[in-house]
Amino acid sequence: MSFPFRYNVPRSFLKRTDNLLVILEEENGYPLGISIDTISITKVCGHVSESHLPPVISWQGQNKTEHNNSKKHHGRRPKVQLQCPPGRNISRILFASYGNPTGDCENYAIGSCHSFTSLPTIEEACMGKRICTIPVWSKKFGNDPCPGIPKTLLVDAQCT
Repeated sequence: MSFPFRYNVPRSFLKRTDNLLVILEEENGYPLGISIDTISITKVCGHVSESHLPPVISWQGQNKTEHNNSKKHHGRRPKVQLQCPPGRNISRILFASYGNPTGDCENYAIGSCHSFTSLPTIEEACMGKRICTIPVWSKKFGNDPCPGIPKTLLVDAQCT
């Protein structure tokens, strides 16, 4: 009995030529039966909390003097980055909540803590753009909607 397996290879992993796909988990598989298909992405989503560590690349070149500079420190905050495929832009924000939204990118809702500026802030930062980055930071949303509660930013957007 054979079961179909699906592997997601992000576009950023692929080169224009000379790609080699090595699948090690196959047992009794049939490598000649493997095909590669493309999909069309119409939605992008980001879900990041204040406790997420920023990307390691943002740590490069940081020293104590730079760390104390608020503009440099702002670059080390966790961020939600939305990126549509080439040729598509963010055309609609389906959901945006800065606070403690519940769920994940497939099923979400506003939680008990929510900044009412979430949607307009995200629309201003992202509408019409292919890529947008929003820091998970109270000042970005005007103020702290519920002091003392760890914040999360969840954004779901449509690309057309």
